[in-house]
Formats: sequence, structure tokens, C-alpha cells
Amino acid sequence: ELARGLPMELDLEFGAVKADIDLAGLALLDLDLSTGASESQVTISEPNPVPMEMASFEAGAVKFEAHQLGNLNTERIGVDAGVGSIVLGFGGRWERDARVSIDIGLGALELRIPEGLGVRLRKDSFLTALDSEGLIKRGDVYESLDYDDADYRIDIDVDAAFGSVSVVWIHPDN
Repeated sequence: ELARGLPMELDLEFGAVKADIDLAGLALLDLDLSTGASESQVTISEPNPVPMEMASFEAGAVKFEAHQLGNLNTERIGVDAGVGSIVLGFGGRWERDARVSIDIGLGALELRIPEGLGVRLRKDSFLTALDSEGLIKRGDVYESLDYDDADYRIDIDVDAAFGSVSVVWIHPDN
């Protein structure tokens, strides 16, 4: 257990593990989480009470899930994944716009976006399919219908080699 009221920079590193982590309500100034060959799930079930500049996730050969990323209260999220299945859930309480950078080698990436959150997606890929249901292509980007009118927006840059990227719309509370 970690102290809730104490602002901290959290650096977690895991090897070959099965991890289930909830960062509920921690006062995170910075987050850096790295996994090796693992099956990991990270949830932020309560909002971070302090603003964070950057949250970084690095995953090797994995099944990796992160849920309620809106609760991080961060302006930047970085995900670097090797091979595997990645699920990123952007539910939670958004308090600012954010930039998300995702670099994935080989695998499936699922983006779970809450309805009402404005999304702009850029994809730089090689042999990677994009299921962009609910997004409109404008030039070289995909945007949600409400991007310009949304209270909060996330700009997602995906760099993928082989695999698939899918967008799934969820209820805002998930």
C-alpha cells in the first residue's frame, strides 16, 4: 500500500508476472510502469488529486490492459508495446485535454473511448488494419463527430507495425 495524500513519482517495473494494480486516488506527479513477459491490468478507479505531466507504460510480450485513464489527470500518456494484446480504456474523469502516443510492434490494440470525449486519431502503420467506427476521416486524421464541441479532447498518435487497431465506444462512467 502507498500513502494517498503524499505527492509522489511512481516507477514500477515487473518481469514475468501476472499483475493487477489499482492506483486509486494516489497523488501521482509522474508514473512510469514497465512490464516484461506478463499479463497485467492497471486501473485508476479514483481520480489523481494532483496534475501529472506524463504517464508512461512500457510492455514487452504481453497482455496489457489499462482502464479509466482519464482519472490520471495528465496531459500526456505514452505507451510502448512489443508483441501482444493491448487494451486502453479512456474512461474516468477528464479534467484537461491530453496527447496520447502509442507505439506497438506486433499485436492488437483496442482503444475504449467514452462517448462525449473528443478524439483525434493519427495512424502511422505498416500492415495494420484500423476499425474506425464512429470516427470520420478528415485528411490524414480520424476525428469523432463531436471533436470540436467536446469539453475535453484527446489526440492519439498510433505507430504500429503489424496487427490491428480498433475503436470501441463505451459509456462515460467506464
